[in-house]
Amino acid sequence: MVRMNNEENIQHKPKTNGVVKMIGLGMVILILSSGLYYFLSYNDEIEEGDPLIPAEKTLGERLDDAGWSLYTMTGCGWCEEQKKVLGNDIYGLKIENCNNREECTKIVQEQDIKGFPTWINVYSNEISPGFKTIEELEEMTK
Repeated sequence: MVRMNNEENIQHKPKTNGVVKMIGLGMVILILSSGLYYFLSYNDEIEEGDPLIPAEKTLGERLDDAGWSLYTMTGCGWCEEQKKVLGNDIYGLKIENCNNREECTKIVQEQDIKGFPTWINVYSNEISPGFKTIEELEEMTK
């Protein structure tokens, strides 16, 4: 049987190296300062040519800029077709669903709207009833 000295039997914990602590602390400081720099230098203004911002407005946005709103009714097949034709270009367009909405019902009565979809221009008070092709909608933006 081999006898061990008590000192040999005790397991020594490795001493934490001061250099490793300093490197860790340096990394934390670097990460925090980078985040702070980004936060302070962030610009809320949209810059031209930003790849996340579309270069052109959607057709819906341009129709809205021209004063047009689309009035629809739930269950109206032509209304659904109009929305499908617009596809992703529907973004930015004001759409009024006239089912049981007092404000919309009042407009329909005042404007004597007989069917849906109907396009109404708030600037010129022009009413353009019926389904529109993309070409017709493009013309309405001018």
